[in-house]
Amino acid sequence: MSTTSPRRSPGRPVSIDPGEVALTAMHLFHERGIDNVTMDDIAVAAGVSRRTVFRLYPSKAALVWGGMKPWTNRLRTELQREDLPSDPAEALVSAWVNSLEGLDISMDVTKLRLKLVAQSHEAYAWGLAEMEETLSILAENIEKRTGIARDSLEVTTLVSAMYAAGHNASEWWATHDDPRSLKEILRTAFSALDDPKFHSR
Repeated sequence: MSTTSPRRSPGRPVSIDPGEVALTAMHLFHERGIDNVTMDDIAVAAGVSRRTVFRLYPSKAALVWGGMKPWTNRLRTELQREDLPSDPAEALVSAWVNSLEGLDISMDVTKLRLKLVAQSHEAYAWGLAEMEETLSILAENIEKRTGIARDSLEVTTLVSAMYAAGHNASEWWATHDDPRSLKEILRTAFSALDDPKFHSR
């Protein structure tokens, strides 16, 4: 009488953490330089297939700026809240800071990404489209709140200044050993725009 071994049921697919893949890539970029790291290198270091890396991040730019889209989506949501300050500029600041809540993005990955952007002109340039989208979101909200055209000199100047403050503060947080949280750093940076000690009367 012949017997057959019971057929083994397939196991659950191995769960791949995109954040861990991104963290591995950021470490490699910092250690070797962006141009000296291939997607194959990232796959080997992360212990995943090349196909998996490209499925999660189709390019090096996507690895560096991978957290931007979830954040801009969150920013849009925060700007729709009805309990924001009535002052348009203060509303943008509040929404920007609050948009950091609830993001499924590791602060370790975020810090390494920001360090890379601060140090590499190439990495910075990869994010220009995402930056333009953020400026558009801010300008659209100001227009909605004030009735002033989003492409006016006043609105474009305001949102450019606020974006610069927010981006610079984020890079500063990533490149300095400061005990304050990113939210605290951002509030300090935005406050500096109106700080009396920087304005002569």
